[in-house]
Amino acid sequence: MIPTYKLIDFFEGKLKVPEFHINKLEEMPPLPSRIKSPHKHDFMELFIVTDGIVKHNVDFKQFNIDKNNLFFISQGQFHMWVKTIKPLKGYRLMFSESFFDNTFINSNFLFELIYINNIYFTPLITVHEKEQPSLYTLFDLLYKEYTRERLKKQALQANLYLLLVDIQRISMAEQTVAVSHHISIYRQFILLLDSNFHLNKKIDFYSDKLNISAAQLNRIVLKIAHVPIGQVISQRIILEAKRLLVTSSLSINEISYKIGLDDPSYFIRLFKKKEAQTPSEYRNQNKL
Repeated sequence: MIPTYKLIDFFEGKLKVPEFHINKLEEMPPLPSRIKSPHKHDFMELFIVTDGIVKHNVDFKQFNIDKNNLFFISQGQFHMWVKTIKPLKGYRLMFSESFFDNTFINSNFLFELIYINNIYFTPLITVHEKEQPSLYTLFDLLYKEYTRERLKKQALQANLYLLLVDIQRISMAEQTVAVSHHISIYRQFILLLDSNFHLNKKIDFYSDKLNISAAQLNRIVLKIAHVPIGQVISQRIILEAKRLLVTSSLSINEISYKIGLDDPSYFIRLFKKKEAQTPSEYRNQNKL
């Protein structure tokens, strides 16, 4: 099985602030030998690259991370560094959702951030020139506060809040205005899907749970994910199948049943249609 790590696992000794860390990419601390790759973690990891190039694989998709790129790894995502082509400069930011617990900031705001814990949102964003000054300033402020001898946790929380909101603006730049309510519905759908895709694949099931019509739910998903809801459901099924093919010794039939497809032959046809190869071929090509 793929290991899932906590934030503290990436460091020797205590963190300066529980559930939060920031460092410069050019000063990355050595990775403890206990950390295996590929892996998952139970916190959010965010990179801003000001120079350099690296290849990174997230949920079986490879991304080329380049200058002026924002890159996200959400909790539960299967990922690994593939190759550093040019040494990186910029910042790595790591935090758990509980970092905002019991503060003046309502931690529920994380739920409306389109890029956090959303496997259907591209983890790579190009930061355009007009967006760079404010974004880079916020990263600088977080780093300077974190490296103070007497840092203030509240200052970190406030600056992190501003940074996450700024990234939301960048993430939604191509979206239509006034979609915060739609984002909330979309995120609720994604949570329901993650818990129920293996049990129920019908759109009506999810729309009923959200107290809206199937047509309304499909319009919201299409607006935000840019694909029909049926395709989002299929993507979630295929992603789980890939994870099981690569990380388990379950048979193809067992995987089919585990993802809620009672007809293994249909599972094989669906997988081949989506991935242009059979589940067995995919396993042989990607087995860890």
